[in-house]
Amino acid sequence: MGPDILIVLVVVLGILVIARGPKMLPRIGEALGRTVKTAREEIPSAMKDDPIADVKVVHGDPAPGSEPPERPTVS
Repeated sequence: MGPDILIVLVVVLGILVIARGPKMLPRIGEALGRTVKTAREEIPSAMKDDPIADVKVVHGDPAPGSEPPERPTVS
């Protein structure tokens, strides 16, 4: 994480403390933690059910008539 993101997180945390009060922060943190935990548990099952995740990409010759894009030259 870059310094810009840390500054934004500190500002958002400050706004939360002002808006909700310091007693609400543990509840907000707990809810956020539960959300992240649930998302991490659901991602593998969602990936297993996704038919696009099973597609294998084969690198080979380009299709006839199509040419690869030109690469920019560095001077």
